Amino acid sequence: MTPDHRLQPPSQINPRPGTRRATEEDHAWAQLYRDIGQPSTAEEVVKHLDKKDNIAVRDQHMALYLRAKDTLRRHAEAKVRAQRVGLFLRQVVFYGVINPVVQLFNGVRWLFTWGGEAGLEALPLTASPAVARVRELKKDPEIAPAITNLASQAEPSRRVDAA
Repeated sequence: MTPDHRLQPPSQINPRPGTRRATEEDHAWAQLYRDIGQPSTAEEVVKHLDKKDNIAVRDQHMALYLRAKDTLRRHAEAKVRAQRVGLFLRQVVFYGVINPVVQLFNGVRWLFTWGGEAGLEALPLTASPAVARVRELKKDPEIAPAITNLASQAEPSRRVDAA
């Protein structure tokens, strides 16, 4: 080591093999090799080794660099795959669960608003109690002439249904 090693960047300081610093450096590199499967570690290693002044270190640890790049690529692929699966599941839930419930709700709402009129029209016609009573009274010989005279005198009235 040169006497002015404090002025040199850490990448250019080469500790002698067997020294404590060299052992710690080896342990640090071994830890990086173990943790390179983590995307955050891989991203930091790639950032560090992509710097222009670290090209020699990158060449020296090319396997670490390639594993870091591979980890980042796999992580990106996993994110894309998770997004596709999430989109598929959202569509299944929407079209399989939510949409049928909404359609059922809309159908029930239509049934109670507009369908009620169609339902009333589909019922058989029944006479009102007043019409039935008038028919009974027409059969009575004493009252029948009065009802007939009343019907002939009455003007046809216009009945307006309330909307």
